[in-house]
Amino acid sequence: MEDEAGIFGRGFRRDSLALKMADIAMRLPPVFMMDALLIHNMGVSLDSSLSAVHPLDGVNITEHITNSTDLYQTFSALYGGNPALLIIPHILRFLGCLFLYALSMFVFFLPSECLVVFYRYLLCAAAIPISFSGHKLMLDSGQVWLQGIRETHV
Repeated sequence: MEDEAGIFGRGFRRDSLALKMADIAMRLPPVFMMDALLIHNMGVSLDSSLSAVHPLDGVNITEHITNSTDLYQTFSALYGGNPALLIIPHILRFLGCLFLYALSMFVFFLPSECLVVFYRYLLCAAAIPISFSGHKLMLDSGQVWLQGIRETHV
């Protein structure tokens, strides 16, 4: 009997429409996250983020690239940096998106009871900064109040 009530409470049966709709609603945020990551191409930008730092004076860039024997030196002169280091932000952005996609997929596949626990922990973690800022505000206003009392008695 206790297992049937479980985490959902005694007022709901496992096959009730309200529980099914709540389960679907809990699974929507990970689906939206996966959709948004795929819409943005997993962090891989289609636009080139390279821009010429300083153009070569009096030299046609196309001819300079065509006649170049050292492409590494030409790329460094045109874009002002190591070509290998310029790809690092793209790789890190892709890996971050891949991690978020995998995390969203794992959250989506959690059983209903574990999904409720996950959201409970997520709400508790989200309340930490709010609690900290409220506590800091309370301490600051208390110090101002104490300083006002000290000034009136002196």
